[in-house]
Amino acid sequence: MEKLPPAEIRITIAPKGNMSKSKTIKVKTDTDLKGLFAVAKQKWKGKWNVCALKDGTVLSDETLKAALREDVTLVFSHAQGEVKPASIEETKLAMSEEVTKEELKQRMRFIISETLLEEDSVQQLTNCAKLKGVVLAVGLPDLHPGKGYPIGSSIITQGLIYPHLVGEDIGCGMSLVRTGIAATKQKAEKWYKQLLGIEGRAGTELEEFAAKAPFEWPKGRAVPPVEGLKDAVAARFGTVGRGNHFVEIQELFQVANEELFKQLNMDQNQIYMLIHSGSRNYGEKVYEAYTSKHGTKPADISSPEAAEYLAEHNKALAYARRSRAVIAYRILSQIENIDTSWITEGSSCVIDTCHNYIEQLQAKNQFVHRKGAAPGNAGMIIIPGSRGAYSYIVKPVEENIAISGYSLAHGAGRAMKRSKALAKGKTIYPNSNLLIKTELGSLVICENKELLYEEAPLAYKNINMVIEDLLRHKLIEVVAVMKPIVTYKYREVS
Repeated sequence: MEKLPPAEIRITIAPKGNMSKSKTIKVKTDTDLKGLFAVAKQKWKGKWNVCALKDGTVLSDETLKAALREDVTLVFSHAQGEVKPASIEETKLAMSEEVTKEELKQRMRFIISETLLEEDSVQQLTNCAKLKGVVLAVGLPDLHPGKGYPIGSSIITQGLIYPHLVGEDIGCGMSLVRTGIAATKQKAEKWYKQLLGIEGRAGTELEEFAAKAPFEWPKGRAVPPVEGLKDAVAARFGTVGRGNHFVEIQELFQVANEELFKQLNMDQNQIYMLIHSGSRNYGEKVYEAYTSKHGTKPADISSPEAAEYLAEHNKALAYARRSRAVIAYRILSQIENIDTSWITEGSSCVIDTCHNYIEQLQAKNQFVHRKGAAPGNAGMIIIPGSRGAYSYIVKPVEENIAISGYSLAHGAGRAMKRSKALAKGKTIYPNSNLLIKTELGSLVICENKELLYEEAPLAYKNINMVIEDLLRHKLIEVVAVMKPIVTYKYREVS
């Protein structure tokens, strides 16, 4: 019988640790490693000498034949010295986890109708859906590309956890707090000039608050202490951070649902403050400790690795919540006469939610990985727009929330990369001072010009469309709308 010629298939190749640079190529089924390394060098330069499956299974020429199939993903890296490839049995076992197109279709879901959906975001979510143990991968309305993995996503797994799907800023989230200042006494111009930078150390008393107990934020929700912080980590406690983090002084613009609004015990005639910040370098160290040993491999939930990571992950959540409380105090104490008892009382916090973390679903061995995704199963949340846009307090519709991976959008989501926003912003606004006052009349404190351009409203999706998508899918009820007065991004420490 005449031997059939090798078939041509489509595969995905990517450099290790940077799935955002993945490429889809066509190859013959008799391709060898030498040929693939040549393609990798052509695509990304460098000396590539290791080819592996996504789970780290290293391939040889023999096992490559078992691995080459339509839509497989191969990851390339460079290693010093000899790297032992997996056996044919190990490779076949790893390949048994490869997902068919039909399975992939069932695993993926997009809660997006009105908002921008980028091709890179779709590809990154697809890569997540292909991971071992994933049962659902949801793209929320604020979905946008991250560093290899999408932001604005909710990934549910069975029996496994993937720390890299959450990333470094574990516990990043939002706190909405009461200021006690009457709305009639708002002083935007004065506050804009008066507020000092808070990126320097919070001071011994406030840093020690990280380890103090008891503490509730908001009232009735205990936050455990975080003890034994090393100096470098303590130094970042109570600081906002760069990127998209901020503190915003707000006023109530509209009550959409009086009954639900009353449940929050909010005063319509009071000024509020919204804090967006995370676990700073504490979360970074937790993430690095895991990935330095295990890379992007998942941890079986019954393993010591999972237990160790989750214990530190939970400390990072507590660190982030306590840090947001201290940030609120550091800003508010500059414009209102309060002392540190304001923090420990906890009654000032209306809402506090995290949007970067892992949650175990009740009565199931399933885990929700949220990366830029607010919880949809933890009561009312606040979804901010870009600086100079409204923020929305919403209540999840609990009977529908499973379709979105028990999650909601955490904000507007970026519409363009920082480099593009910087270039485009400089063209439209050659004088950066034009970005200090927004279309809503609010003021933005940001003494870093590049950051001011990168975080300008044009860099983000339209928050109204994000909310419309959530409403269209019957995932939320709008409770109230908040309007910005002054947004703090960054100011040099005096």
